[in-house]
Amino acid sequence: MEKPGRPAAPARPDAELAQQILSARISIPPRNPLGGSRFSDKPFPEMPTSPVRFTEEYGSRTASFELSNTLDTALKNPRVSLLCRDDSGSIVGGGSTYPELVPAQGRIKVDAHLLASEEPEDCSVFVGAPSDWEGVDEEQSTSEAAPESGTPEEAFKIWVEQFGAKDWQAHYETLVSAQREIISEDAYVACRSAESPPVIEWGKILSVQDVGELMIPGTDDSLPATKVSAEVSAEGLSLPVDAHMLLEDGEWKWSMTQENVDNCSS
Repeated sequence: MEKPGRPAAPARPDAELAQQILSARISIPPRNPLGGSRFSDKPFPEMPTSPVRFTEEYGSRTASFELSNTLDTALKNPRVSLLCRDDSGSIVGGGSTYPELVPAQGRIKVDAHLLASEEPEDCSVFVGAPSDWEGVDEEQSTSEAAPESGTPEEAFKIWVEQFGAKDWQAHYETLVSAQREIISEDAYVACRSAESPPVIEWGKILSVQDVGELMIPGTDDSLPATKVSAEVSAEGLSLPVDAHMLLEDGEWKWSMTQENVDNCSS
């Protein structure tokens, strides 16, 4: 019930309300855990993001995308804002989030809650500096991006799916060449078939990080490697797993551990 003498606020379209809320969100300065406000005059490099995908559950909209860190140092709590438009180009809402950690030369999956008056056609992502940003050397801000022809996370997902299906022949095809030289396909398939591995299913990517050259177990060779952290399910439980995918002749491959090399070559 309205109080006497106090006129009711005029109704506003949802889109207008969403625009005002988004404007307030974007203009909020970065969080400073020490209190107060602090701004750096150091330029902040561009942080690439993948196309935004939308999901809706129980009336709540979420925008998901990958955020890449082109620096040689990890980023803590970068400010990420989204501006969303409909198919006519009108602003219908947006959102913001502060990812806890983006690994150096790595990628993470970001899920941001959206406040929008309708299903967006697309969202623009803006990545701002953390509150403690002090700048970096110029050469760090121009690091090369990961190869565009296939990704290590895609390769690891395929590996997990093949493992779950016990498709050992397909597994062997993407094993690094240096280990294929010391373990035949027949030996590998027989070795894996003699085991009783758990049934695993793919979940989602947690993070991706370049780790430089990695020695290949059982050999004297090394290849550029990327550490992929993902979530899989096994026996009804969700588990985090790490894998090092290696770039060989433009393709992402995998390597066996020293223990598996010893078991399968004996």
